[in-house]
Amino acid sequence: MKKLVTVFAAVALATGITAASAGAKTQADPPCLKTPGQLTVGLSMPSPGFQNVTPLPSGTAVLPAKPAPKGMEIEMAQAIAKELGLSKIVYIQNNFQNMYLPGPKKWDFGLAEMTITAERKKNIDFSVPYINANQGVMVRKGLSPLPKSLADLKKIVLCAQIGTTGAAYIKDRVKPTAKALYPQTTTIMYQQLKTKRCDAALYDAPILGAQKYVEPKAYGPIVGQIVTNEQYGAAFQKNDPLRPAVNKAIKKLLANGTIGKLTTKWLTFDASKLPTFK
Repeated sequence: MKKLVTVFAAVALATGITAASAGAKTQADPPCLKTPGQLTVGLSMPSPGFQNVTPLPSGTAVLPAKPAPKGMEIEMAQAIAKELGLSKIVYIQNNFQNMYLPGPKKWDFGLAEMTITAERKKNIDFSVPYINANQGVMVRKGLSPLPKSLADLKKIVLCAQIGTTGAAYIKDRVKPTAKALYPQTTTIMYQQLKTKRCDAALYDAPILGAQKYVEPKAYGPIVGQIVTNEQYGAAFQKNDPLRPAVNKAIKKLLANGTIGKLTTKWLTFDASKLPTFK
């Protein structure tokens, strides 16, 4: 979005929570952890299905131990920690755009449904892909007629979180005649859709599906998808020596079906059944 993706500083540190069972095998810590004995993971909450937690305000705040974040990416991070032989995870909340800016990171890797793109790879490195996604189109309640093509999208007010692949697609491909809205966060984007400031949100289809599931009466239908063949990857600071170990863990979790099971558990929306916009 990517994972939907501002210039706020990272806003919160979480308390450590256990990611591995008591029976996990003991092994030496991977090299170059930000904090020895601890996996530090960057997040960009909230994202229903992927990272479920009450949104945090901008500024500095301590993420309470309860409610602890939950979701597909949270459990994937826990599974990666277990593969690395670590039993403690600390989460750092970030603004999405800050996660792919160049420079030092406070976390070992970041998860935010972040699409791997050539532009972002100039600033950060990515893990191997762990999920595939296309862009989806969710409309406001009461919109009529419903859009059925890219040409139809061109005629209505669109919104997408700034810095995301959805925002780039609106600017580069749709080129709507009405001025599109590019809010700083998905929370604002969904509010614009609820209040009818925009007619349709263009965002990662799995994320829209999860949001619609959480608030089924707040929006109109998800009317279609745009095939963009995106892949999500974990974000790393450039040349981070931990990346090969995390890649190995992700490949194992894909091969043994763990990530597939987490996707089925948390992402209840099947975007493959949507009509394709052309």
